[in-house]
Amino acid sequence: MNKNDHELEHDVYGIWLRGARPETAAKLFGISVEQASEIIRRAVARQPSPENQSPVDIIREHLARVDSAIEELGLIASKEKDLVHIRAIEGRYNALKHKFEVYQAMGVLPADLGQMGIVYNGVKTANRLIDVLEEHDVLTEEILEAMEQALSVGRGIIGSQDEDPQAGPRALVRE
Repeated sequence: MNKNDHELEHDVYGIWLRGARPETAAKLFGISVEQASEIIRRAVARQPSPENQSPVDIIREHLARVDSAIEELGLIASKEKDLVHIRAIEGRYNALKHKFEVYQAMGVLPADLGQMGIVYNGVKTANRLIDVLEEHDVLTEEILEAMEQALSVGRGIIGSQDEDPQAGPRALVRE
């Protein structure tokens, strides 16, 4: 497969993920409906099945789709006027609200935002404890793993930094 074929597959699959039918993809990219359908079928077959994916990966993919919808609705809102403009803004707001709810369901954000200050301060405290242990050269991998396990959000949704550099107590606070 050459670069152009790979780009075509990426584009056809991407537009299909955003809700376009194979007929639309065929017209847009100048290919037959059968070619578009085959590209989509192959791309879907390459995707891992949900039972073989981690919850984090499934949520990341879902949030990427929500982001795509938000972007498209923003473009519509910037070009259209009147009722279409208002509906696009409403759609964008609903997508943002859904994304926020997913973060709450993941445990990244508390269900009760009134608790956010407590969570934030707790994470800052944990990070400061890690800094002190590092400064005194007593932070071992065993201690860090035990802290990550004790402080994990959502019972393991946030893993160790060895598995994922975006995970662990330090990843929760971005100053």
